[in-house]
Amino acid sequence: MLVLLIGIGSELALVSALLLIIAHAFYKAALFMVVGNIDKATGTRDIRVLRGLSGVLVLSLIVAIVAALSKSGVPPFMGFLSKEYMYKALLETNTYVLILLLVVNALMVSLALSLILKPFLSKAGQSHKQAKR
Repeated sequence: MLVLLIGIGSELALVSALLLIIAHAFYKAALFMVVGNIDKATGTRDIRVLRGLSGVLVLSLIVAIVAALSKSGVPPFMGFLSKEYMYKALLETNTYVLILLLVVNALMVSLALSLILKPFLSKAGQSHKQAKR
């Protein structure tokens, strides 16, 4: 997306690219911290075995949800502002690329949300039992 926005070259596209970089840095850092908390509490980062952590790591769940909502572009989070500007910049140039980007973004958001929330919202398993409160 950044290359596309820089390629458009309009002021709105460049502002959008800058906001996208900043928003990405914040929500990605938050998600890495959540993974660190999960690893410290359970002793693993293997998403295939992590289950039922919502009762144990409540603060990590809240941070993961906020970061996921920002990544998804939900208001009032910074991800919304960057994506709003991005869509406006694309609307000024190419409607077909905008439509394609909306579809791809929706698919990426659903995949990201399922991966981010799976360790917390799945039924409790071994990782829940060994997690340190």
